[in-house]
Amino acid sequence: MKFRFLVVSLIVASRVVAGCANDATRDANAKVPSGTAVTARGETNFASEYAGFSIYFPTKPSEKRTPGQSQWGRYDTYVFQSETKPVSYIVVVRTNPPLLDKSNAQSLIDGLEKSFTSSPGSRVQKRRDISLNGAASNNAETEIVPGREIVAEMRNGAIAARVRIFSSPRASYQIVAVGNKKEFAGQNAQIEKVLNSFRLTT
Repeated sequence: MKFRFLVVSLIVASRVVAGCANDATRDANAKVPSGTAVTARGETNFASEYAGFSIYFPTKPSEKRTPGQSQWGRYDTYVFQSETKPVSYIVVVRTNPPLLDKSNAQSLIDGLEKSFTSSPGSRVQKRRDISLNGAASNNAETEIVPGREIVAEMRNGAIAARVRIFSSPRASYQIVAVGNKKEFAGQNAQIEKVLNSFRLTT
């Protein structure tokens, strides 16, 4: 099953978020509440040097780069999609424009979460704040990247999704597992494997 509609909505949301950051509410070096710690673990079989992450994908992903321009400068959106049945996996990376205020990561995360409730028939069922510990391989002991995990329904409950969102000074990252709701729960082991394998490399 293909989920092009979700990919489009994620890309649009990323572009919107590029222009919706609030004014700085804290110093850029201030500590962000970490939420539930998520430590990247497990094997990875795919890495993107230019998008700055690695992950385990069940199938070889398609890749697409889309450049953008905002009042804060240029940015790139990268979409990686691994199609499987009955769950597909999508990673969307949006680099932060150079002049974007990056000090309030939570406002950026809030904006990305809203993308899952902006269309009719969609709702967020569960959410929790998380953080990716030891996020970047070159700073594994100190870097903590704030994020959020959400469980969502789309198309009036026909489609289920689990999403992890992270916001670093360099970019935002959305890791999505999406599929037919009736078959989604039976794929929990693989979903966990993919989500838990995600790590930043830059």
